[in-house]
Amino acid sequence: MGSFSIHYDFQLPNKVTRPFEVKIDDQTISYIPQTRSTPPESAKLEVGQCQDCPLNMAESPFFPIAVNLAELMLAFKDEISRSSNHFLRFNDLILNL
Repeated sequence: MGSFSIHYDFQLPNKVTRPFEVKIDDQTISYIPQTRSTPPESAKLEVGQCQDCPLNMAESPFFPIAVNLAELMLAFKDEISRSSNHFLRFNDLILNL
């Protein structure tokens, strides 16, 4: 199984840059988590499943996107947003969010 990586640099309001790498399976184009830890409680389907959600708790106890985002959320859990100026750098492209 081959993969490729996308590197992100998050520039925080205090001018600190936090790197983050996303690995992608080159055959399925699926996200490859860096760690295989237990997802946080907030990612459980029972926490906020919409009535029209097609997921079944027995088959998928967690929201798939919440599981994928958990690693990123945990990486920035100690950061507090005090500014509306957020930047995302993707290679040489800088987006002001």
